[in-house]
Amino acid sequence: MPGPTSTSRPAKSSGSPTSTSTRARRSFRSTATPSTSLTSTRWRPTSRGLNFVVEHCGLPRPEDFCWIATRETNVHAGLAVAMPFIHTRPRYFAQIIGELLYWVGEDKIQFSSDYAIWTPKWLIEAFVDFQIPEDMTEYPELTATAKKKILGLNAAKMYGLNVPADLQLADADDGSADLDVAAGAKQVVSS
Repeated sequence: MPGPTSTSRPAKSSGSPTSTSTRARRSFRSTATPSTSLTSTRWRPTSRGLNFVVEHCGLPRPEDFCWIATRETNVHAGLAVAMPFIHTRPRYFAQIIGELLYWVGEDKIQFSSDYAIWTPKWLIEAFVDFQIPEDMTEYPELTATAKKKILGLNAAKMYGLNVPADLQLADADDGSADLDVAAGAKQVVSS
């Protein structure tokens, strides 16, 4: 048995002198040119594959979440934790939903409540009646269409659930089109 000062090395494997992992690294390097960054569409998962609903929409730092969600088409905002602010701090909720609408867009926001034990009816009713205050003009309007999408149509679309005809939007598409880019994200995506 060799001692601690032994210089014995494991035998080289027979076959190709290049290991599989080395070939994979070389293949990766050969396709990643200086003009191709890892954040380009080429390296991203597609929205037709794995989707992420980030609950709490990044709170307490929603601006970080918005930055990520504008770059990644498969990242969606979940409103858990943010929803109760609609009662306790309505202007703060208006700021949260306004930022999400501006940067992420109404197609990538989903209702959630963290209230599995109790009914979230009180939150849903407040959200249906909620409007962003008129003096907060930097944010888009929270329309009835946006509210319907947020309260369930977005989740149904993402999970491939059938929606009864009387609950669908009049101009609903077949789901094959890509998500529209939100107003605030247009610059980020194009850069």
